[in-house]
This record gives sequence, C-alpha cells and structure tokens, in this order.
Amino acid sequence: MQICVNNIIIHCNKWEQVKKVFDLISTRMELGQIINNKRYIARVWIANEAFEFSFMNQYFKWRNIFAADMRKPIIAETECGFMYQDALYISGASLESLAETYNTPTKKTHDLDYSKMRISSTPLTDKELYYTSADVRILAEFNDWIMINYVDNGLD
Repeated sequence: MQICVNNIIIHCNKWEQVKKVFDLISTRMELGQIINNKRYIARVWIANEAFEFSFMNQYFKWRNIFAADMRKPIIAETECGFMYQDALYISGASLESLAETYNTPTKKTHDLDYSKMRISSTPLTDKELYYTSADVRILAEFNDWIMINYVDNGLD
C-alpha cells in the first residue's frame, strides 16, 4: 500500500506499517480531537475502497460508515480522525480517467502485471514503483482539485 502525504509517497509492505503511519499522522495532527466545537479529520482518498476496507476493518475503530451496500463503503470515518472516501465510486471514473478528466500532472503510463505472485517481501521494479506511486499521486492531485474548487469555496 502506498500513502501520499504532502506530496511524499510512503510505501508500506504490511498493514502494521500502514497502521503505524496513520497513528503517527493522527497523533501529530491531533485528529479526532474536538477543538472549538470542531472535530479534526483528515480526508483520505482510496481507489476501490471496498477492497481496501476488507483489510482496514480489523485495524481501525469506525465512527461513521456510509455505504452503497454491506461490503461497499463509500465514506468511512475512523475514531482516530480519518475520513476514507472511495474516489472511484464518487467520481465514477478509473484512476486513468480521473487523471485525464481533472487534468492532473501525473498520468497512468502502464499497468501492473497482475499475473505475478506477490507477497509483502516481493521487491518492486522501478517501473512497478512508478506505477504504484502514480496511483496515489493521482488521488492526491484529485484531492487538491476538490479542495480548490469545492472546499475552499465553501461547497464542502
């Protein structure tokens, strides 16, 4: 799993690493805290949240979940202050289409070889690292577009 924070890509091979990253972010940013009657949260865009949620479900305590059905969360908020949103469901587009539609600087250039068996210790080639980094970079750039065009204009 890859995480993009302030345009820095963090590659994690195990869910325990992902949990540590989110715990650190939550603590440093005081997420989940209520200050001046406002609960501080961080938006996290996920491609195919239904798939990721099946793994995330065991690592986080959930506060609110809005779903299309039992196994298809669209927005899921944790107790520790993260709001996970399914970019593909909300936008109705693939990552490749998302990059084209919102004219993000990062574009998808190739696909990952899904016939290759991978485990947490499988090293990624430079081409595979670019591919996985592009995924989260496109989501981060999509978030920037949403923030500029909606949130900064009070349309949140």
